[in-house]
Amino acid sequence: MTERKAGKIWKSLSKEEKVRFLRFLSAELGDKQLFLQKLANTLKHYPMEDQDVWEVLYPGVSYDDSRLRKLSADLVRWMEEFLAIEMFRKEEGTKGVYLLRYYQERGYDDEFIKAYNKKEKVWEKSLGDHPLAEHFHIKYLMELEKQNFVTKHHFNFQYLKGLKNYHKDTTVNTYLLDSVKAFVEYWLMETISLGMDGTILSLQNPKAEISLFQGLLQDLKEREILTESVHINTYLSLFKSELEEADEKYQQIFEDVRSGVINIPSDDKQNIFAILFNRFAVLLAQKGSKEYVDILIDLIMWGIEDTFLLIDGYLNVTYYRNMINLAIRNGDFEKAHQFLENYKSQLHPIEKEEAYTMAKAVILGSEGNNRELINFLMNKRFKNIRYEIDARTRLLRANFEINPEEEIWIISQINTFQKYLRTKTSISETLKRQSLNFLRFFKLLVKSNNSKQYEKVMVLLQNSQTVLHKKWLLDQLKSKMGRE
Repeated sequence: MTERKAGKIWKSLSKEEKVRFLRFLSAELGDKQLFLQKLANTLKHYPMEDQDVWEVLYPGVSYDDSRLRKLSADLVRWMEEFLAIEMFRKEEGTKGVYLLRYYQERGYDDEFIKAYNKKEKVWEKSLGDHPLAEHFHIKYLMELEKQNFVTKHHFNFQYLKGLKNYHKDTTVNTYLLDSVKAFVEYWLMETISLGMDGTILSLQNPKAEISLFQGLLQDLKEREILTESVHINTYLSLFKSELEEADEKYQQIFEDVRSGVINIPSDDKQNIFAILFNRFAVLLAQKGSKEYVDILIDLIMWGIEDTFLLIDGYLNVTYYRNMINLAIRNGDFEKAHQFLENYKSQLHPIEKEEAYTMAKAVILGSEGNNRELINFLMNKRFKNIRYEIDARTRLLRANFEINPEEEIWIISQINTFQKYLRTKTSISETLKRQSLNFLRFFKLLVKSNNSKQYEKVMVLLQNSQTVLHKKWLLDQLKSKMGRE
């Protein structure tokens, strides 16, 4: 079973998880599929050869690989079901959304109100404990459940008054706008950001951006949820323009909104910020012009000054990092240090120190101060798993740049990091895949020692999309090739 998927999954489980899986399987199957349960119990003696497993299952019967393979595949399906449930149990936000949905579908209105108020309060307090995109995604899903509930009880104030922040004269449209705002925040954090290595993470297809916002705004307009106004027409006319002709309009809208020529309600400014930021991020990725870096920084400064980018008075850490990364991209390290220090006090207390520490590490690495970076990060540990991964990655990079000939030690560190990533269940699959791909290519970089190997790794890396610090890896490869 060592080469079968069931065996590999079993090997990856902790002792406690193995016990829980066997209990789970027994509870689900009862007195059914006894051979499948027997196969699962043979894993207690892992590793075992297939023939030995067969002898336990069917003593005295000739070995049949296809039969064992089918039984093993059935076991894998149950293992995957168990793993999905294990992950679900850890996702408090997701569990809360499904509980609300259950109460709503069953008509348990009082229970829905109590659960919603409790979950909302708990989830708001958890800001900083999860990736921001995850936080706003759950918030968005909860808002949708509330919207459905309000729609159902539109005229039943006995139920509606129990909802947090509900007022008798509040319309269903107001609650729908809450869900739209939550959606915009989620979309903003999910798609508009600068990566940990300073690269742009924005919508890859600008037409998708246009379709998304044009559809959203047109829908709101048709339902009369947003009244006819100058800025809605401006948005829609902008989206109907050809992309190549729209750049000047984007800049003009930014100036008009910022100066007050177009009067936009404060709650709606984040929407226009999202549109503008993504557009100029795409332009920066396409053209690399310093002009777009300056515009993006101005956009963030506008959002801070106008306070619509603040959450309960605190600066979102994503914008803090974005400002610093943009300054670094322009090579303006003095401005990066100014942003680092000047806006630290505006960060939420829960994430302030870790966000500051990691941002400073990014600046040191970008300046080429590798020894200072190593001393700064060496004994630091982070509660935020993304920062922990970023710190370990940057330590590896710095050590390699200082001592590239220490191949055995570097590969040992890479192997240790890979094991750490594979055992962490709190990491998103996307981040885990990007990090493991980085380590895979890093190991190939370290081991390569001739032009043929360099070129092979270069082609593989250029064709790979989900790799952290891809530009750094490419630069190191080119540097090694140049020394040949």
